[in-house]
Amino acid sequence: MNWKTFWDQTALTATDTQSQVGRIIAGKPISKAQEVNLANRIVELLQLKPTDTLIDVCCGNGWLTEKIASYCESAIGVDQSAILIKNAKLIETNKLRFGLGSAEELSSIDNIK
Repeated sequence: MNWKTFWDQTALTATDTQSQVGRIIAGKPISKAQEVNLANRIVELLQLKPTDTLIDVCCGNGWLTEKIASYCESAIGVDQSAILIKNAKLIETNKLRFGLGSAEELSSIDNIK
């Protein structure tokens, strides 16, 4: 399976940010409460500190990166889907950046400013 093609097609046909990145249960997007629980659990497991820089590899449209970025000094999201990165760039801030790249070749992070 070509995962880049799969996620590009999913992003084009999905009607909400959760479905774009496969966060669905029984065909429906996860709830806001589930979003919050997921983000909080990740922050807890990573033991994020306000001085940390988070790198989210395979960040998709950045919805989860955005939720956990507030716990860090800065966050960078990388994904190989140009469509998902285009969507993620809509939520960029000074401390939250996104760029096109592959998990297999992370040197692309250096180009994300």
